[in-house]
Amino acid sequence: MDSQRAAGGKVLSEHLKDFEMSLLAKGNTKKQIQMTISRIQRVFKGCTFVLWNDITANQVERFLVDLRQRENISAATYNYYLKSMIHFCRWMIENKRGSDNPLQYLKVLNTRTDRRHDRRALEPDEIRRLLEATASAETRFGMDGYQRALLYRLAIETGLRAGELKSLTVSAFDLDGHTITLEAAYSKHRRQDKLPLRSDTVNKLRGFLSGKMPTVKVFRMPDKACKMIQADLKEAGIAYVDDGGRYADFHSLRHTCGSLLAVAGVHPKTAQTLMRHSDINLTMSRYTHLFAGQESQAVESLPDLSLPSEQAQEQTKTGTDNDAVYMARSMALSGAKQGNDAHYGAQRNRAPYNENAVFERGRRGSNPQPSDRQSDAEISQRIVTSTLTETNENDMAHSMALLLQKHPDLAQVVEHWPNLPEHIKAAIKALVKTNFQGDTQ
Repeated sequence: MDSQRAAGGKVLSEHLKDFEMSLLAKGNTKKQIQMTISRIQRVFKGCTFVLWNDITANQVERFLVDLRQRENISAATYNYYLKSMIHFCRWMIENKRGSDNPLQYLKVLNTRTDRRHDRRALEPDEIRRLLEATASAETRFGMDGYQRALLYRLAIETGLRAGELKSLTVSAFDLDGHTITLEAAYSKHRRQDKLPLRSDTVNKLRGFLSGKMPTVKVFRMPDKACKMIQADLKEAGIAYVDDGGRYADFHSLRHTCGSLLAVAGVHPKTAQTLMRHSDINLTMSRYTHLFAGQESQAVESLPDLSLPSEQAQEQTKTGTDNDAVYMARSMALSGAKQGNDAHYGAQRNRAPYNENAVFERGRRGSNPQPSDRQSDAEISQRIVTSTLTETNENDMAHSMALLLQKHPDLAQVVEHWPNLPEHIKAAIKALVKTNFQGDTQ
């Protein structure tokens, strides 16, 4: 209690110095520490906090809401300020410098409702255009074109962040082992990481790193890498912001890495390891984007529902497929009718042959309707008096069924046969006859 009372009389600026030293001891980068401390200092100043007991949730929340309205900061930036303050207060409690956390009930905002800087993945062809244009471009931001192109390529293939790439020395590369080692001090999750390298990239790195001292930084990157890639994107004719308002900044190269892994069919757990994410949901939702045409390709990969079922295929083999049988029968009878007009001349006063009725019956099913009886009798008479035998009819039906199996689109002919012009009917009948002859040879 005495220690808490003593800490309560100590100004917040003194506590903040101790907090900064604690962050440094835990391995946080200087950049991260600087951003965290500056955010806390701004809240302290804006709320006029001097002592620990001055901090209240109501004042912090009011200051951040006002900051959001006044400077139009995003929900994500709002959360960064709040999380920095909560982190400081939690540290105070853990170190017995305070009894209760005044901010423990404050909640962060939902960033999904306020996306200000959504990123996108570059398409494979855009990547090639960027690398080609950059390699032949002039020196920018202290880096020649070849060096920048190699930097972008490495960022895409490894998923390394800008700060991590900037920290790399020559000794980080094991070109014989095709790996790159990122020291824990520069890794976001404070752990040493060893990442694989592509063989073709290793070959380019050999020449680039040849003759350089092990402690030399590989890339002389500017502080604002986003400005550099924005200029190179323009050189390559690639939009920095697309029609959907998504950005292709330097960090989007990491998004591109995750998306390429996904489209290559890499197992999600492997992708998570390569991306060095603690949560697989981050890998799959935030860092995996769809490339153009992927949705169409996915739909095209669905089963072809126009193909016949197993039952229909069995019927096709036995020549009992209704549509095929009735179509072939109609075509065969039509041929017999045309070839035996003289034979039927004496019966012209009887009910005429109704080819459409045969087709209609085929579409409704095999059960005859009352209106079909006369035409069925007429057809039976014609079959008897014609040279067309039951065997020939089944042969044509089987031939037509095989054609329908090979060419599903011909099924539409079944529906529209009665209304087709005669020259089209003749062509189709010739096709069926040719197919049948080919199958029997």
